[in-house]
Amino acid sequence: MQLRTKTLTILLLLIAGIAGPTPVLASLDHKMLVEARVRETIPEARLSGTGSMRVFGIHIYDARLFVGSDGVSDDLTADQPYALDLRYARDFKGAAIAQRTRKEMERLELGNNSQRRQWEAALAAIFPDIRKGDHLTGIYRPEGYTEFLKNGMPIGRIEGAEFSRSFFAIWLHPDSRAPDVRAALLGQARSL
Repeated sequence: MQLRTKTLTILLLLIAGIAGPTPVLASLDHKMLVEARVRETIPEARLSGTGSMRVFGIHIYDARLFVGSDGVSDDLTADQPYALDLRYARDFKGAAIAQRTRKEMERLELGNNSQRRQWEAALAAIFPDIRKGDHLTGIYRPEGYTEFLKNGMPIGRIEGAEFSRSFFAIWLHPDSRAPDVRAALLGQARSL
């Protein structure tokens, strides 16, 4: 408990800028904030796996999947929350990320056209522009929604179990565009 208090104090000082911002320090701060938020939501969180997305050799993001004791089922539902964290290696517009999300759901034939358009609009409304080193995290909530964080801080949520399954399927579906990333994310879980 004392270690957790010290860690949170250091994080708050770093966020406030007292320790002096640097790109490396900011990246570590974001990673620590994401992990703290994941542990807050999933106390028994384990890192299931990590992978890197590259398109034509260009590094897009690094992904980490955090799971609880039950992991993630084949239908991407669980009785416990799980979280997918993406640390971007490039700058992207939030609207472009939302559009790419819709296109991947469409490619996987998830939801219908009307749902996918609604989901894209909802994502575009909450996804901020992303800069290199930023983390964008989705947390599956078995209560029927997905919570989103930017650099460990809440930015919004989208209701609906069907949206949640469709969103996480982009990375975890057997027909994912990035089967190597999927395999890495679903690797052997180990404690944080």
